Amino acid sequence: MSAVPGPAAGDAGDTAPGAAAGDAAPGGAVSAAGDASDASAGDPADAAVPDAPAGAGRTGADALRGTGMTGADAPSGATAGMTGPPAPEAAAHGPRYALGHGPQATGPDLLPADRLLDPGSPELDRLLTSEYEGSGHRTAHAAALTLIAVYAGRVTAAAVLQWALDGRVPDLRAENVLVRPSGHGIGGVWLRRNRMLTGAATAARPATAARPGAGSAEVTPAPPCGHVHASAGDRTSATCPACFRAATLPLLHRAVLDDHLLPFADALHRRTRAGLRQLRGGVAHGCATALCASQADPDELALRWDEFSATAPGGIGHLGEVAQVRRPDGTPRLVYLRRTCCLYYTSAEAVRCASCCLTGRAERLRAYAAGT
Repeated sequence: MSAVPGPAAGDAGDTAPGAAAGDAAPGGAVSAAGDASDASAGDPADAAVPDAPAGAGRTGADALRGTGMTGADAPSGATAGMTGPPAPEAAAHGPRYALGHGPQATGPDLLPADRLLDPGSPELDRLLTSEYEGSGHRTAHAAALTLIAVYAGRVTAAAVLQWALDGRVPDLRAENVLVRPSGHGIGGVWLRRNRMLTGAATAARPATAARPGAGSAEVTPAPPCGHVHASAGDRTSATCPACFRAATLPLLHRAVLDDHLLPFADALHRRTRAGLRQLRGGVAHGCATALCASQADPDELALRWDEFSATAPGGIGHLGEVAQVRRPDGTPRLVYLRRTCCLYYTSAEAVRCASCCLTGRAERLRAYAAGT
């Protein structure tokens, strides 16, 4: 029998206990009944990021490099995986982005992610129970709100960051993913098939600029996108990185959001009656964390978030914002400020997460700048 209590009568709604109706305004602090502390904890999306899982391959690149897809493997409108020299891999940015694959992607401790989309499945109950017990939550809907943030900030992080780096999209659709529960957090992510997804209009890889002495680059007529593209010595048409990202963005939205995180949020809503808007706020938080936690340039990451969120399904672009702060050593850092509450302060740790909407915007930025 599950250790997670059944849903309470009625919908948990989109507000935290003690908050006004609707989400707390990000500009002002709101005191919450039963909040034991105003201290900031690490974001739930940062919870329990382990070292690379066993079977993740010899290098980070191994864990993300696509092996190609057949038409049967590809989603509607997709073609073969891209070829050519690999760009910097998401896995090089830390263990959050590590993906296991191959023979090690088996075992009773691994849960098929597509089974988590069924609100009545034992797999969803097991993952929710793991978070409920690991966090010491008092209600199932609070555990669900924390779970969605840590899940989105780990399980699909590699796809979001890889797209931001070079426009490629690792196959992190639910049907291709297995996850390992680990108390408060996700203990590992495995792929059934190690591959990249590409859309039919994006088969060409972005070309690098011509090197001095490697043949002159000629300017070709501006394509419909309005960018000026250069083709190198072989005179093949090149796709600029910005256009490539724009072309693969719908595929990323479909693979990560439409086919995975948003149905997962729906399942948690039906299983626990946690507010759907709050759950989608956790999806937004996790996707933003995939960028904020990386080692890439914060200015570029902020632009990628704007691109990703502007047309993202589920309205997640309206559920928070990214901002830049400076660490004590002067280096810039991209952070995410939520507009929904994950109720983590009701867990056994009894503290607000660093991005909590119940804490004023200025106070959150100060805490992030101080290194919290």
